Amino acid sequence: MDEKVNLEQKEKIPKALILTVGAQGEQIIFSIKNLSPQYVGFLATNTLDSKNTVDKIVKECNIPAPNFRLLLCEDNPSEIGKIISNFREIYKWLTEEEGISSDEILVDPTGGRKWMSSGITMIASFLGLKMIYVDVSYKESEEKKKEPDSSTMRIVSLGNAYEQAGFLEEDKADELFNNYEFKIAKSIYLYLQKHLYDPRRVEIKSLLCDGFYKMWEFFFKDAYGILKEASEKISQYQLLKEYKEDIERILGILSVLKDDEESKYFQLLKNDKFVRYIILFLYFKSKIYGEKRNFDEAVIMLYRILELISQHRLALHEIDSNDVSSLIRERYNQEFKAIKKEIIGTESEIGKKIGLLDGWILLWCLKDEFLYKKEKDIKFLKGLKDKIEIRNLLWIEHKNKKISEKEYEEFRYYVESWMKFIDKNLPNEVSNIEILKFRRKD
Repeated sequence: MDEKVNLEQKEKIPKALILTVGAQGEQIIFSIKNLSPQYVGFLATNTLDSKNTVDKIVKECNIPAPNFRLLLCEDNPSEIGKIISNFREIYKWLTEEEGISSDEILVDPTGGRKWMSSGITMIASFLGLKMIYVDVSYKESEEKKKEPDSSTMRIVSLGNAYEQAGFLEEDKADELFNNYEFKIAKSIYLYLQKHLYDPRRVEIKSLLCDGFYKMWEFFFKDAYGILKEASEKISQYQLLKEYKEDIERILGILSVLKDDEESKYFQLLKNDKFVRYIILFLYFKSKIYGEKRNFDEAVIMLYRILELISQHRLALHEIDSNDVSSLIRERYNQEFKAIKKEIIGTESEIGKKIGLLDGWILLWCLKDEFLYKKEKDIKFLKGLKDKIEIRNLLWIEHKNKKISEKEYEEFRYYVESWMKFIDKNLPNEVSNIEILKFRRKD
């Protein structure tokens, strides 16, 4: 009975046990008597020896008829598919009819033929069920036959397939995470979380998927809360400590970005640090999209940088590009219309809401200090108009063009020139905002 106590220390006593049965039942009887399951599923062959063994087990362990199922198959290795099918039927009986959860079921492949044990190991692994094995030494009988020595029997916990080989699935999820496929990676981590004996490591990784996905989608406040929880779990569990510094670095950035509610956004546009981090994040995303050869999305991120720079400069003049006051429109409208006609060939007035090009034109009208330091000739606005046309022609924006790698690189170089004018080292600071990557252990 000591083994029963040992097993309890590692995992709770099961409500159900599924076993393979051969010609001898001593180890199976040992397993049932020590584990005391309420329900038992027997997988046996239709041979007389196997049937007699099941009868002996049921009688000796005093199992009531409603509490066990016996399913048979031919005694032939080609019946491995049938043994798997029978296993599934017993599993459905336990879970659907008796209401037993998967983590309350143990699988014991000790008895029966080797092909039977192989079959139920496969299906049990697929279902993520915990497994045990009754280990025993053999002794010679008086008839010179080898028989199990009952005094040496002990139950060995095998965990489940994910305990033994779950690292392969985890490696796959880590690779997806490193490629910014956070939602797919999370689905694997969540599955492992349900099946690993100690799920704490993948619990943290699942949180990191959530947090960085929110960050990737610009939900900075949500990202901050989730990544803060992940950081606290790392400290609590003392796991994945090597990533703590990276997470704290990102949390520092998110602490600036997280107050980006619509009501506060205009005021935040005046904050140099906020704008700097947003520019770096957009630039980081454009680089990732470029590496993935998704040049359309890369160009959209770069376009947004140019737009953000103009919005920032306008905000410093107390002008909200989403709500330009009538006073500003009246004051600069004539000059604005003249410049617009020179650039695109037709006049148009300053709108209440203005986009990228109109924002830069208005900055020129305002004689913005930053702009006038970089550009001395109004012709630059014509060059800007030509450069941003690449985005306006995209399929995912207004028309039907796909961006080539060369076009992307040229546009990136143009945007970088503006970033460098803000700070010559700004493009290099992208490393400060990069999302961590899981490192493979040797």
